[in-house]
Parts: sequence; structure tokens; C-alpha cells
Amino acid sequence: MAIADFPIGSAPIGGVVISPGISPASDPIKYYTGLITSQYQNSQKFMAWVESIVTKIEDINFLARSMYSAFDLDMATGAQLDILGQTIGISRTLVSKGYGGIGYMPSLSDDDYRLVLKARVALNSWDGKKDSLQTIWQELFPFWDLMISDTQYMDMWVTLVSSSPRLDLETFLFNGKIIPQPEGIGIYYFRSSHLAVFGFDMDNSFVTGLDDGNWATSVITAPPAFGFDFADNFVNGLDSGYWL
Repeated sequence: MAIADFPIGSAPIGGVVISPGISPASDPIKYYTGLITSQYQNSQKFMAWVESIVTKIEDINFLARSMYSAFDLDMATGAQLDILGQTIGISRTLVSKGYGGIGYMPSLSDDDYRLVLKARVALNSWDGKKDSLQTIWQELFPFWDLMISDTQYMDMWVTLVSSSPRLDLETFLFNGKIIPQPEGIGIYYFRSSHLAVFGFDMDNSFVTGLDDGNWATSVITAPPAFGFDFADNFVNGLDSGYWL
């Protein structure tokens, strides 16, 4: 019979009692108290003292191991997700400059915020091509369709097709927090509730003519809005105000 097979208190003097299959990973308290030699195994106070020390150390180890999942982008929630957002460079709360109402402050749920963070991570390594942008988009936002048009006049048109509005997430999109904006290129946002969008010189699942095409609505994302008797960052007159 091996030393490890003796029950507590019956091992030879100086022997240790570790049951088969017990390891530091499977049961650290039993493993390390089992390393106490047999002549002390029946010393209840001493064994309790050792167990209390091992328990505290194991609690620290458990906390350290849990950090991996707590700050995993797929699993993080609440405050941990906010810390990841600080590292990635985007907050879950946004002061809207137009879409959703000027000054509207959406605060994303964990699930929506995780999508925005994943989009920022993916787009930080984007190769700048329209096709690869569509691949990223469909992986992250399968519930939306996206059309991007290069006007060849130093701007691009982005049309979101969504039959189920998600105001908070759309506000982030239309305020430039999801779609990357190339240096020196302007972006004009549009929204349509259905495919295909009305347009000329095309007839496909995205753009078609008068009989079947749906009108896309221009989205104003930059203040100030046009209004009377105001001149501030949010409302201004004819020269500077945008029509909502």
C-alpha cells in the first residue's frame, strides 16, 4: 500500500496523506492540508490554521483567474465593460449632435455597447476597402443592411436599412462612432426602413426604380438646427442652421 493510500492518522510517522486524484487545481485545500505529515493530521487547531491560510490564498488565486473572463470582451459586463471602453476609446454614453434629438444622451446596454466596442476594434485594423467593411458589418450587425456609396466628390453616402428602429445604437452610428471616416472625406447618412432604396441607373436588391424603391431619409447629425430667436451651439439661423 502506498503512503498516499493511508487514511488520515494512519500513515507512517512523517508520511503524507493525499487521496488519489486530488491536485492543487481540483481541490487546493485538501491537497495542501494533505501535505501535512501524519503526526500533525489529528491536531485540529493546527489543521484549521493551515486551512484558513490556504483558503485565503486560494481566494486570491480565484480572483486573479477570474480577471481573464471579467475583462474578456465577449463576457465582460457593467464596470468591467466600461473599463474596456476607456481602453478602446469609446464611452457607452453619447451626447447626440442631431439624430435622436440634439442633446439626446443614449446610454447603451451591455449587449449593444459590446457591439460598438467590437466594431471599433475591428475597424481599427480595417484595410479601407468597401467590401471588407461589409464583411465586418454583417458579422457584427446582421439585423441591419448597409449601403456605402463613393460619390467621387470627396464624400461618401452611408444608408442604413432597418425595419426595426434601435434608436440608441443608431444614434452612435449616425454620430460617427461606428463607421470609420477617411481623412478629408465627408459622410452623409441616410436611413430607410426597407430594401430596396429608390435610385437611378440601378436595379438590384439594394437600389431599384420608382415602382419598388423606398425613399431613404437624410439624417442630420451636426448642429446647429435651424430655428428663430436663438444663436447657440444647438439652434441657429438661416446661414448656419440645418433643417431637421
